[in-house]
Amino acid sequence: MAEEDDKIKSASKKIEEENSKVECPRCMKTVSPPLKSVDAGMRLRLGKEGLSDIPSEACSECFSEFDKMVSKGAKLRAEQVAKEKNRHFLWQSRLGVVKQARQLMKQKAYSEAALSYEKYIKILEIVCKVPHGTLSPDHLQGQAQELNLIASVLWDLLKIYDKSSSHAQRAYEAADKLTEFARYSNSYAILIRNAEAELKRARYPEAYKRFLKKTRADRPRCFISTTAFEGQRTETVVLLCLFRDHILRTHPVGKKFIYFYYRYSPRIAKWLDTKPLCKKIIAGSLKRAALALNKRFHLKEL
Repeated sequence: MAEEDDKIKSASKKIEEENSKVECPRCMKTVSPPLKSVDAGMRLRLGKEGLSDIPSEACSECFSEFDKMVSKGAKLRAEQVAKEKNRHFLWQSRLGVVKQARQLMKQKAYSEAALSYEKYIKILEIVCKVPHGTLSPDHLQGQAQELNLIASVLWDLLKIYDKSSSHAQRAYEAADKLTEFARYSNSYAILIRNAEAELKRARYPEAYKRFLKKTRADRPRCFISTTAFEGQRTETVVLLCLFRDHILRTHPVGKKFIYFYYRYSPRIAKWLDTKPLCKKIIAGSLKRAALALNKRFHLKEL
């Protein structure tokens, strides 16, 4: 009798346990109570991780999964914040790196200077979040001073690489990269003249020839504005070229204007070279026009 009573009690207990089980609203599994409470804070954090329709209660298994997701998300966000802080620190330090490189150049410590210059370029790649060797002017849009700086850095690197017989390939790579950035620099015309001078005494003249050939092919023909600003690639010249390429070239009337401009502006530019006062007046007018066009068409964002 005692054994039968025990069996009955055991069966009754199992029935009670089965009847008391609840269904997890997330995984729909039937589990023993109680369900764990998913508070509002956890639901908010899970929402940031991309989850929706998060129940206010869940089984231990689901709750453990939620907890892991929240912890992982918090870790990833912390890592992202750390990366952003690192990028900010690197950005703030970049000018000091360039200054150090230039001091080393004066001391003729060319290898060390090259390492510092390369570090500067690496900093820009990290800040702009681009793979090594793929930095382009598009990544520094609207940052005229930085475009001037990187052009000068690439010029120095080209000269440094040209001094060593083991750095021929680097000299060619620096020449190609300089071609990309030179046309956005205020020292555009000066870089071309310097390259022509270096060509005569270069160890690897082909690197300089490569740079000169590409810059001459890509050189924008903006005769009057270029003459008015003494051949410098100023912000005004850049804005006018952007207006020409992105606005005028897209309209029939604009294309006709460009045609007549290129036909007659060389003569006007030649005449301006003999009239310093007129050149100054034209430069001021072009500057005001470029600012107005930029305000109207947002040229720096093109």
